[in-house]
Amino acid sequence: MSLKVIHTKKCESPVENGISDQSLWKAFQMGNKEAYAEIYESHFDDLFDYGEKIIDNADLIEDAIHDLFTDLWKSKENLGEPKSLKGYLLSAVRRVIFRKIKKERRYTYLTNGTHFDEYLLENSCEEKLISKQMKLAHHESLKQALKELTNRQKEAIYLRFYHNLDGAEVASVMNISLEAVYNHISKGIGRLKDTLRYSANPPPVPG
Repeated sequence: MSLKVIHTKKCESPVENGISDQSLWKAFQMGNKEAYAEIYESHFDDLFDYGEKIIDNADLIEDAIHDLFTDLWKSKENLGEPKSLKGYLLSAVRRVIFRKIKKERRYTYLTNGTHFDEYLLENSCEEKLISKQMKLAHHESLKQALKELTNRQKEAIYLRFYHNLDGAEVASVMNISLEAVYNHISKGIGRLKDTLRYSANPPPVPG
């Protein structure tokens, strides 16, 4: 049986509705279609947003999300209980997207990191990244600073600060070690700070 959930706009989260992710997941595993639809609706926007940072192809991303939830329904009785439902879904959709990219030979994944650049640049004033240093940075300086980061550093920072995943969850999503996550985030933020500090206080011009 193929299930198709029509996505409209993100509804209230399970927590806001008084229903925990754990309760929804258990109901979904028991075949509750309302719980299945709630999980889909509650997480669609985050999954799609993350997909857009990986590849600029809305149709492929939507297909990946649909395939993921179709597979989840088919194997619901055999699934374990994820520690973090959001982290689990982000990790799963990432795998599906990469599988589709490989299958269709669309090797455009983070070729220059522009999608992560744009998101981090637009949302930098929320003080989620480097607080005052980021907020006080000029737009062009920040734009240049982001170019200094590797794609892995951008992705790790994006997941950690904008999706509020902890280190272990970021490691699971990116399929790397926890040490590698901390390394990417530490080096990425350190590089941003160095670049912004240099931009704000350039060396004196020789007389």
